[in-house]
Amino acid sequence: KNDAVDDDAGRRESVSLALSALKRRSRTTVGATSRGGVDGVVSASVSASTRDVSVRAPAKPRRGSRATATASGIGFAVRSSSVDFSPLSRPESALEDVINALEDVNGDVEWEEKLRAVEHLAHRLVLHHQRVVSARLRPFIVAVVTGMESLRSCVAKASLSLVKTMVSGFPHLDAEVDYVLPSVLKRAAEMNFLSHDANEILHLLAKHVSPIALIRALRRQASTRRLHSKVAMCLALCVEEGSSETPFRGRQGCVTLDHALDTLDHCLKSGNRDAREYAKRCLRGIREATNADSWDKATKRFPELCAEFDECL
Repeated sequence: KNDAVDDDAGRRESVSLALSALKRRSRTTVGATSRGGVDGVVSASVSASTRDVSVRAPAKPRRGSRATATASGIGFAVRSSSVDFSPLSRPESALEDVINALEDVNGDVEWEEKLRAVEHLAHRLVLHHQRVVSARLRPFIVAVVTGMESLRSCVAKASLSLVKTMVSGFPHLDAEVDYVLPSVLKRAAEMNFLSHDANEILHLLAKHVSPIALIRALRRQASTRRLHSKVAMCLALCVEEGSSETPFRGRQGCVTLDHALDTLDHCLKSGNRDAREYAKRCLRGIREATNADSWDKATKRFPELCAEFDECL
């Protein structure tokens, strides 16, 4: 009987030990699983972060991407795919291609072809074949002006760049100011990235073009209200930065003085604040460039204009 009791006690102890072992194993497994889950989350986060900050090779430039190049000291935008500033083998034919592409009489020329005509042909013509361009200067200017007014901003910007190149180093542009100036003033009055180039052209015109020709052309644009501030700015630049020879001397100078004051009078009537500031600058320059007799006559012809700025003069 005592042996039976001992056997039962031994079996109960064995079962108890087995259950305790199972419990310990269960707790160990749960802890390991929990730790493995956390490690998995951390590993996934690190992997995701690694993917987010992975270093990629620089993308190849797209075909036809734009870059800036310089030729003969004049900077302008060109396509980086095939930059070529060498003289043209057939400049006369290239000139006709430029005119036909930009004028686009039938409306079937793609904008890419127009851009190529300006960047790859027109610039080389202006840099190396000025005699060829001069032979057909008026059609060439009209075509470039059409490019400046293009709805494609890249064509308009390339055309503005071409005009800057021409004004800086191309002779005989006095007679073409009437064709170039209206489009340049319109682009300068716009609030976009093209206005910067247009403003630079206005500065160059004031510096390189005859003051008499420029003042006459500005007077023709003075009736357009939205251009008044830019017209007054260009007129002030013309008086301040023009040639050392004043345009207000002699009989022709009296006519030019009347044109300048009449232009300022139109600009001030718009009430534009910028136009008013430029008018002050312009009147100071005119007063310094004219003798007392000419100024007295001017004050009689434009009494309101001169009286309004009498204090600043």
